[in-house]
Amino acid sequence: ITPIYKINENINPWCVAYIIKDIRIKREIINFLKNTNAICYSWPTLPTELINSKSEALDLWKSILCISTSSK
Repeated sequence: ITPIYKINENINPWCVAYIIKDIRIKREIINFLKNTNAICYSWPTLPTELINSKSEALDLWKSILCISTSSK
């Protein structure tokens, strides 16, 4: 699990995006977050051309999980 960017102390992002390549671990994290009323979501969609071409961008997109810095 790797954060996409480093958060500096003077920054307050609305979410932190992580790369989680193992889909089983990603599902476990999503379930944990749901059970604790945390907010998580996938990265916004890719252009249709990238989805249809099954590019490396698609693989990366599938592995991104955004975790909100606020709660429900």
